[in-house]
Amino acid sequence: MEIRLLDKETALIRTIAEWHHAQWRHLSSRSIEDRIAELEEHGTEVPLTLVGFSGREPIGTASLLRSDLDIWPHLTPWLTSEYVLPEFRLGNVKELLYREAIETAKRLNFNALYYWTRFRQDHFTNLGWRAIGTASPQFGPVTIMKLDIAAGR
Repeated sequence: MEIRLLDKETALIRTIAEWHHAQWRHLSSRSIEDRIAELEEHGTEVPLTLVGFSGREPIGTASLLRSDLDIWPHLTPWLTSEYVLPEFRLGNVKELLYREAIETAKRLNFNALYYWTRFRQDHFTNLGWRAIGTASPQFGPVTIMKLDIAAGR
């Protein structure tokens, strides 16, 4: 699998916005057009989106955003939008995108990454993340997780 930045693949913005909208539309009132506008701002610095490819076919994404919860704006960057097409979910696509997101954050000189989860706290704890708080956005309670990446984790 090859992973490239979305800023090099602008023809894919609508497709990726549609994937994200289908997956997470229940969490916010953003439209596909809102998502397209957001993705058009992604570049080589945060915010950015990584796109995984199988040959020429895009098969998954992971993003780094400045903020993913308005109530925790001081934490940055956030790992978000980890999405893999259903037919590729049994492979290691998500893991490869996850690792590349961490390496990208390190290259950009960040010391930590943040993530919120509703149901997978144990999974992230097993990957080296630690819970640092909770929040209750409009879609329900979440746990805020932090991964220290400066220490090589």
